[in-house]
Amino acid sequence: MSLLATARTQINAETLPAFPEKIGVADSISAPLIAESLSTLFAIFKEAAENPEKAAILQDFLAQTDTDILDGPGETLEQYGEELKRSGKSGLAKLLGPQLTDYIAPLAQSTGAGEGKVASALGTLAPFALAILAKQTQQASEVPALLAEDDLVAAPSARQEPPKEPAAEKSYLPDPNKKRERRPFPKRRAIALLLILALVAALLFWLVNSGIIPLPQSAEPVQTTALPLEEDWVMITDWSHDHYLA
Repeated sequence: MSLLATARTQINAETLPAFPEKIGVADSISAPLIAESLSTLFAIFKEAAENPEKAAILQDFLAQTDTDILDGPGETLEQYGEELKRSGKSGLAKLLGPQLTDYIAPLAQSTGAGEGKVASALGTLAPFALAILAKQTQQASEVPALLAEDDLVAAPSARQEPPKEPAAEKSYLPDPNKKRERRPFPKRRAIALLLILALVAALLFWLVNSGIIPLPQSAEPVQTTALPLEEDWVMITDWSHDHYLA
């Protein structure tokens, strides 16, 4: 039996009944989250063992791990769940640094749990996974050979992402294949109104030319005779003068 299969028989949803409550996930997610988290943790330890700097850190973890937590994993989680999660998160961050997020994101996508829940799950299960490794060896250099037969998740560096298509260059030239958009015609109401006005104007022009509607004739000017006011005044003045002399 492979080491991962052995770990899954010891650490699972049945042996860790308090796992959903401690992590804050539904019971339906608990089993696949534990199983895939163990695979991810072993992949992390295998990759660390193949790096000289990380292998030294992993060796210290193996030497300090208490394998007695495997005697009663459910009781250990019930009593020391927060301490396990805190120490596990700290150890993984020390081992991987920012690269830890490269493992969390795919696991969150495959299990349906949020990335925060996945980080808590990995931190809680890391001491158990280390204890299983520590029972087999205290040497980090032997970890890759122990996990050689296990079907572990691929390391972020080994994952092949689909090549991204280059963005199309922006062209300012007209596209010959693109249909030319025609400007919309005026609305039918406007066209109908223009036709009606044209017909009315033509009808009026015809009626006037045919004499049916006569044009208004201008009135002849009335001649008026102005009274000779100045002469009358002279006459009156003269008359008054004569009357005065008489």
